[in-house]
Amino acid sequence: MKRGQFWYSDFVIGFSILAIIGLLFVSAMVDISLRNQDTRDIFGEIISISNNLRSSGYLPYEWQDGNGRIGLIDSSRVNFTKLTLFQDLDYTKKSKVLLGTTKDFVFYFENKQGMRLVEYGNNGFFGDPAINDMNSIKADTILKFTRFVFLNGQIVKMVVVMWE
Repeated sequence: MKRGQFWYSDFVIGFSILAIIGLLFVSAMVDISLRNQDTRDIFGEIISISNNLRSSGYLPYEWQDGNGRIGLIDSSRVNFTKLTLFQDLDYTKKSKVLLGTTKDFVFYFENKQGMRLVEYGNNGFFGDPAINDMNSIKADTILKFTRFVFLNGQIVKMVVVMWE
């Protein structure tokens, strides 16, 4: 064999390596695109839920019957009666349906130091009753959305967390 001689097997090996690298690149790009779509879907729903929660809603005493719209704010303040009515709703059959989502969510209140206000709800959480700590959420895509509300005489953060 002479120097610089080209063999067919060298070509096949080189082409195979390039093809494998190309396939890995394409599969990574498709996966990123699908994840971005999931994130966009969740982002739209989390904004909708936070807007509903910050509204006054209507027919709160009929939420158990599946009527009305969930909203927790009256006169620019969190209404504790509505908060209690929301907490008493069945999560999958009422809360998610009235808020118009199929994705799982919780929300909680934080003071200005970033501490969760645990005196409200299930260890401070409203929504999915299985969640009593942020570490118990096991999901690929988790989004947090923060709004400010007036609760019990102070401005606090209402943090809505949604996952899929």
